[in-house]
Amino acid sequence: MKVFQASSDVFFWGGVNLIDAHAHLSASRINSVVDEIVKHLSALGLKHVVLGGVDPEDWMRQLDLSQRYPEFLTTAAGIHPWTVCDAEDDALASMLGELKALAPRFDLIGEVGFDFFKDNSPEQKLKQKHWCELQLELALQTGKPVVLHVVRGHDQMLKSLKKFKGLRGIIHAFSSSYELAREYTNQGFVLSIGRRFFNSQKTSNVAWLKDLPFVLESDAPDYKSQEKDPNKIAQAWIMDLMASARALSDSLGVSPEDVWLQAELSLKKLLPLTKDLVLKA
Repeated sequence: MKVFQASSDVFFWGGVNLIDAHAHLSASRINSVVDEIVKHLSALGLKHVVLGGVDPEDWMRQLDLSQRYPEFLTTAAGIHPWTVCDAEDDALASMLGELKALAPRFDLIGEVGFDFFKDNSPEQKLKQKHWCELQLELALQTGKPVVLHVVRGHDQMLKSLKKFKGLRGIIHAFSSSYELAREYTNQGFVLSIGRRFFNSQKTSNVAWLKDLPFVLESDAPDYKSQEKDPNKIAQAWIMDLMASARALSDSLGVSPEDVWLQAELSLKKLLPLTKDLVLKA
């Protein structure tokens, strides 16, 4: 059964605060048209975007964007597992030093975590564990929530989190089981739900999500897409978000408006941002 589909009616829901809990507005490939994209996203009803951090160049673009759109963005600085995988230790040590210096200027630490999709060798697992835990320690020291990126590494992540009691954050692109969801939420984490969740789950099996804290994400712009038109990028972005809300609404037996409300409340509890009108309690 196909549970995820977009349709034209997604642009006509009213009375809800559309908040994207994970996206890459600072992606280099859209940097030249990012202001146009923000304009279109706002016109389509998007109120707020939580970013994911990748590397130092990305962090700089985020800081620039946050100056121009302070109420539209929640920023995140982290060394992404893909960056960890590809970089040498000397370069990673330099990045970590820069991250520590910049951390006070960001709202979140992340993306940080484990991704063993391309390389699950023992050497890679040890390398990612080392750099992940250094960033988790930084998050705990600074009191900032974390954005966790976990692909084929949930067992390792849960082991690492036990060393850093009190951390809270977002599980980006969660697409696993109830048992894992409960382990994360019991530790103060929020499940970020998007297309991947509905590509990996049967809707009849996700009723358990109704009582757990979740947010909705697009992970936009699609890194595989070559689309360059700002309006089309924005439309695809919103349609992904709204299609996730519709699929979740259908599977939980609640209205799409209730889905968005629960997502907003979950994010408010995690990120009590005073700068943002949408997220104020």
